[in-house]
Amino acid sequence: MMSLAFAVALSVAAPAASPLDSVVAAHYPNFLAGQSALHRYADEKQQSYVELTARSIAYVVAAYSNGEIGAVVLLEKTSGGYRVATEITRESGQVMVGKDPELKTLDVDGDGTPEVVAAFTDHFDNRETTWVFRLTDGHLQLISPTESGWTMLGDPAFLDLNGKGTLDMIDNVVVAGNARNVKIEQEHYALQNGVYVALKPVDFYEAFWSGGKLPVTRTFSVPAASVGKCGRLILVNGDAAGAPYRVVSGEVILNGTAVSVQPGTCIARVRLKKKNVLRVSLRGGELARVGVVVRHD
Repeated sequence: MMSLAFAVALSVAAPAASPLDSVVAAHYPNFLAGQSALHRYADEKQQSYVELTARSIAYVVAAYSNGEIGAVVLLEKTSGGYRVATEITRESGQVMVGKDPELKTLDVDGDGTPEVVAAFTDHFDNRETTWVFRLTDGHLQLISPTESGWTMLGDPAFLDLNGKGTLDMIDNVVVAGNARNVKIEQEHYALQNGVYVALKPVDFYEAFWSGGKLPVTRTFSVPAASVGKCGRLILVNGDAAGAPYRVVSGEVILNGTAVSVQPGTCIARVRLKKKNVLRVSLRGGELARVGVVVRHD
């Protein structure tokens, strides 16, 4: 795995243009332009990018869209300019769809080396789709789950659920229902051998902001097989954003068991019922928040 000295997010929408804007634009994938012409829709040529440095080699990870489908490209700086090291499109087997590409860097495995999270917005229903990549040996490695080339992720929350610095993902997915009664399953992914794999869905997840109206009460049910068994109440202060967004103090009560909010991740054993009652009280800045997760063993 390569060590990244820094990672800075940039976008063509920024007020001050960067010299890299034209470099990134010059590497707009021919595949996207060809698809625009084939299907006769407007080629918007959208782009977003982040800079990375690994072992004194400069890289740019760029996300592109023609307004309908997307691509992610790794550019490596050479003595003669930038060259394409990795290009991920439908031609490479990954089906990226959407517009308004956005990139961010996030150290998901706690090794001090940031990974790259790419998000697109679906053109038809405005739903987000997300991909997670690691820079390995000068190439992009996809570490988030896919099925038949399509990403399994919508807009996941990244949370340190074990207090060890590795980030799990929890993603809300519609599994059944209609416009009046939608059933949401909170899918759970964790890193195993360097890639994200699916675990059992969590029983509850929500991020609570201290600037809102508090205390807040929520109710949720668990599978019949889990009633009466032990579960885990996990409080992640500041979620993946870290210390600047931590609450000053707070308390979370689940089925009468009170747990104080700690600076990082706090895990408490709780007894789960058919109907569970959660009460959250927080004190801190307007953007301070706590991710609250309940999962059965």
